[in-house]
Amino acid sequence: MELLKTIEDSLAPLFKQPEMPDGGKKWFVKYLPILALIGGILQAISALLLWQAWYVADNYLGIANDIARSYGAQTSLGRPAALWFWLALTSVVIGAVILLMAYKPLKEKQKKGWDLLLLGSVINVVYAVLLIFVGSGYGGGFSNFIFSLIGSAIGFWILFQIRKSYISSKKSDVK
Repeated sequence: MELLKTIEDSLAPLFKQPEMPDGGKKWFVKYLPILALIGGILQAISALLLWQAWYVADNYLGIANDIARSYGAQTSLGRPAALWFWLALTSVVIGAVILLMAYKPLKEKQKKGWDLLLLGSVINVVYAVLLIFVGSGYGGGFSNFIFSLIGSAIGFWILFQIRKSYISSKKSDVK
């Protein structure tokens, strides 16, 4: 957790401005547990659907390779993105678990919940980097990397705008 504290301290100055209105902060603090729960469930469903899609595509690729070999052709249908796909899928699964784990501490306005969301956001940046290597044909590529980074930046901004609510001694403080 020391690494996470270092990441928190280094990112905090970057996401201080522009200041979110107090009403927005209160709204996020109130509804963040529900958003984390819904996000975790949707991310878990997405991971399952991605795995199923890969399984189907992998089977068709195997059939295509078998047909090509039966005609004496060298099979050129390889799976260069397989390693990157599995790493990306693993990061999606880990992100889903982290979001689900954050629900209860966020509901109780504990710093642990906020820390879990920060960790999930960092993992989302790792996922964004992995998207570069997956390739555009498999749901990755440079444009998806850019959009994931933009989404991560927005998430970091929201997190750091409400951070005081989770490090304050009073659970209901929003500053």
